[in-house]
Amino acid sequence: MYSNIIVPLDGSELAEQALSYARLIAGALSVPIELVTAFDVLPPAVRDRQAVAAGRELMATARRKSEHYLMNVREQLRQEGYAVSFTAVPDTPDHAIVDRASQNPNALVVMSTHGRGGVARWALGSVADKVLHTTSNPMLIAHPAGNVAPAAETGIET
Repeated sequence: MYSNIIVPLDGSELAEQALSYARLIAGALSVPIELVTAFDVLPPAVRDRQAVAAGRELMATARRKSEHYLMNVREQLRQEGYAVSFTAVPDTPDHAIVDRASQNPNALVVMSTHGRGGVARWALGSVADKVLHTTSNPMLIAHPAGNVAPAAETGIET
C-alpha cells in the first residue's frame, strides 16, 4: 500500500494538525513518517551578486531553524514509537513537497489546509491546492475547522 507518510510542516499549529492523521495511518500500516519543511528567504528578484553573500547566511540560519523545529517534532513522534525522518529544503513549500513525494510514488502525503476559498485563495494561493494538482501521489488533506483526527489509542470514531 503506502511505503511512508510525508507530512509537510511549516511551524504552525494548523500544519501540525495533520500529524494526528499521520499517526493513525503510520500506526495502522507500520510505515515511517517523513517530516518535510521548506524555507526560502530570498525572492527570485533579489538573487543577484550583491544578495548572494547575505543570502547564504540567511539560508543557513533558516535551515538551522527549520531543522531544529523538525528535530523537536521528530523526537516527540519517536518517543511515541514512530519511525520518523525529516528533510528541510531550500525551496517554495509546494515545490519541496511535490519534489519529495515524486521521489517515492508509494508515499502518502498528509497535510492540512487553511481552508481558504474565493478571493483569499486566489490572492494568497493554496499550497495544498498546488500540491494536489501537481503530484501523482495519493493525498489526505485535513480541513482546519477544528476537526482533529481521533487519538491513535482510541481508533477512528464515527
